Amino acid sequence: MKPKRIILIRHGESEGNEDKKVYGHKPDYALELTEYGIKQANGAGKELKRIIGEEKVMFYVSPMFRTRRTFECLLRSFELGKVRYKEEPRIREQEWGHLKSEAECDRIDRERDAYGTFYYRIPDGESAADVYDRVSDFFATLHRDFEKPDFPENVVIVTHGMTIRLFLMRWFHWEVDFFERLKNPENCQMIEMKKTESEKYKLLSPLLSVPPKHLYQQAIRMPISEADFQKAKLILDSKKTKDQLPNEKINISTYWSGYCPACAIGSEHEKMRLNTDDFFECEKCKLQIVLSAPNVLATILNFRGKGKFRHTLEYAHDRWPNEILCRQTMEDYPFTDNDIFRVGKEIEEYVFTLPA
Repeated sequence: MKPKRIILIRHGESEGNEDKKVYGHKPDYALELTEYGIKQANGAGKELKRIIGEEKVMFYVSPMFRTRRTFECLLRSFELGKVRYKEEPRIREQEWGHLKSEAECDRIDRERDAYGTFYYRIPDGESAADVYDRVSDFFATLHRDFEKPDFPENVVIVTHGMTIRLFLMRWFHWEVDFFERLKNPENCQMIEMKKTESEKYKLLSPLLSVPPKHLYQQAIRMPISEADFQKAKLILDSKKTKDQLPNEKINISTYWSGYCPACAIGSEHEKMRLNTDDFFECEKCKLQIVLSAPNVLATILNFRGKGKFRHTLEYAHDRWPNEILCRQTMEDYPFTDNDIFRVGKEIEEYVFTLPA
């Protein structure tokens, strides 16, 4: 059966996190936890036990020493009779090649940021795309395990920061641009996915975002055809109910361009200006959008603005837009639990139901 939860945990602070010089004389796989890393892992074990309670748990553990030691620390909070584990090489850290000096590590970091995190292959090592492929292969094993009748209610994957990001990218079908805007989780940070009534998993612990590090990021933008334009105008002009909406898909981008998505349905480019509530508000229809996670997520609010703008002119399209658009599902910031729009038609239907 599918587990109730899938929790990904990054290892505790390691020797390499504390001092990059260690990469010059010690293999990456052999790096141990620092004293602080052990303390982090012990604390994570207590928090994990609080979440899981008395339920059973299956651990998948990267074979690198720092993840093994983190796992050993986590185990101290559990009854061994309720724990199973597998060592899983496919969830190991991205390969950095052989021994490298601190200067070489810094050079690789700079080159990777400039070239693109997903595509850059480390000399004698791997690209993030390579890790994505082996994580995808691991999914086959994971889903076969889920089918076992006695499979535990919880899965915990003890792994590495980059691997966690790529696991989530593969699981939730994120695009490369979205992946590259996410920050690695902190040492011993837990990322929880919880099963919903639909048997799908909801991400409860979103990652932080970072500004784009290179100039080549570009989202797929679907153009609006003349036929779609005419259908959209018909909807807006006649003010039909949701049940009367045409079944054909209207190609509205699920990425925010910085302009009003409601006006975009009619192929109009209306600016969105920062108001006194720190929301971007359409100067024409008063639709509001809030940056729930800058450079990653933007939420279309379910209430209109009042036209109270800041004295300074700050427009959304003047910054680096391209966040993924979400529905509002919460009353307070960040206003969404990552309920993103999958297709443009969903945005059109959502906007149509908002109060005038």
